[in-house]
Amino acid sequence: MNDHRYDSPQLVDTVKKYKQGLSDTEYRRCLDNLQSLDPCHDKNRIEDDKDSLLRDLYCWVLDDPQFKKWIDGDFGQLLWIKGEPSKGKTMLLCGIIDELHKIITRDTNISFFFCQATNSRINNATAVLRGLIYMLVKKQRSLIKHIQDGNFDGENA
Repeated sequence: MNDHRYDSPQLVDTVKKYKQGLSDTEYRRCLDNLQSLDPCHDKNRIEDDKDSLLRDLYCWVLDDPQFKKWIDGDFGQLLWIKGEPSKGKTMLLCGIIDELHKIITRDTNISFFFCQATNSRINNATAVLRGLIYMLVKKQRSLIKHIQDGNFDGENA
């Protein structure tokens, strides 16, 4: 006689939560501690504050040979855009991020952060790390077990 009582959805869900190491409440609390630096919110704010994002302003980079090499390689690579202030880097990246979301697979994470020299909330290394950690943890919950509550205390939190 087969015993199927161990196949219940509740048991499977409990085992998954155990493997994840944190309850929903703990997960939510950790995200809340990081959420003040959600790069997606900053991206939306930037797009709302600036002129509308026109594909013609950034589509040239999609055909650039170096960009294509980066796309065809491992998505784990870093794409770093740098340049002088007010040259269009931010809007270029907003467009690239939108395009990447169209072509990536579900198991690929896109993480980004927009630094702004005039905003002390997002112009330092701590902010960059917190924002990137937030994006990674939000998309891959199992990573949260590596974050301890003490990480949000002190001058470098």
